[in-house]
Amino acid sequence: MRPIKREFQLITQEFNLNRHKGVDLRCVDDNTFENLPVIMTERSQILRQGIDGYGNYYLVVKPLQNTYYKEIKYIHIDKTNFNIGDIIEKDDFISFCIIGGNSKILHLHFETWGKPVGMSVIIPENPVEYFNICGINNKIKDKS
Repeated sequence: MRPIKREFQLITQEFNLNRHKGVDLRCVDDNTFENLPVIMTERSQILRQGIDGYGNYYLVVKPLQNTYYKEIKYIHIDKTNFNIGDIIEKDDFISFCIIGGNSKILHLHFETWGKPVGMSVIIPENPVEYFNICGINNKIKDKS
């Protein structure tokens, strides 16, 4: 149950509510430099997909297990063959990362959106919390 098919999720850009509403995950193998598959973190339903205002292809799903989270967004991926409403199983292949929009490096931008008690709208939340709840190994890339 991890977005990039690797032992742990290497976070190259951290969450910041004001500037970066998700985390960036390295999607290249550290030894072979191969582009690693993007996979579904849990059983989910496709809500929408397309190209955003920056020229990035995205996929938005509704998790069907962790119901606190209302949307999970996968951005900087290649076009998928899914249709709105499709149910995708945990660990199913979604796509591969691509460089698009303003991006200069191959990575997956991953967002989680939840609805805290008492709120009428969904808000971006730190995906590291989602990783921890789901038991997804992750670490922040050493900045040196």
